[in-house]
Amino acid sequence: MNPLSCPDVEELAPELALGTLPGDQRSAVLAHLDRCPDCRRYLNKLSDTADSLLLLAPEVDPPAGFTRRVVAGLTPGRRRWRPMALAAVAALVIGLAVGYVPGHVGSGSANVAVASFVDTGAEPGETVGGRVYARADNPSWVFMTVHGSGSDESYACDLVLKDGRTVPIGSFTMHAGAGSWGRAVDVTLSQVRQVQLRDTRGTLVAKAPLGAS
Repeated sequence: MNPLSCPDVEELAPELALGTLPGDQRSAVLAHLDRCPDCRRYLNKLSDTADSLLLLAPEVDPPAGFTRRVVAGLTPGRRRWRPMALAAVAALVIGLAVGYVPGHVGSGSANVAVASFVDTGAEPGETVGGRVYARADNPSWVFMTVHGSGSDESYACDLVLKDGRTVPIGSFTMHAGAGSWGRAVDVTLSQVRQVQLRDTRGTLVAKAPLGAS
């Protein structure tokens, strides 16, 4: 096999971090890593994320279409996170989704929090549920899977901090009543009290307690 370039390694590194890369490609990637500190740092970031998130044990199967929605829904929050890093994180979130372990950011070495959205009942006929997954790091990440009443509704996502401030982090659109979305955030997750969703009218429709009060 010819020596790999940095873009080649960027494409293969997520599978290496997840332990799914075939042996011949693994050898080629490792040979490149021996001489490329930038790619080593990139792989270390993915591996650290994998080690932390996979501490949450699987228990049940993810919902139909979850994999496709997560991969399609993730968007980069900062330029320095390369596209394939998002695919790796998506795979890790899929691993998270097959088991629900409630917790708070900073409660243990994983620095991972998982919470369920609770519908506020503010909009008759509009039911919203789902889960939030957060990983404290640099940058920190927030992911979510959301299901609703079947419409292509759009939602804005806010982080509510323990000091009462609200930090908007982005928006996404549901497709046939389901959606998955995530991004990097410039917020210390240990200071986040809850994640909340607002519809296009600005109405608070769902909230998930992320941190200890």
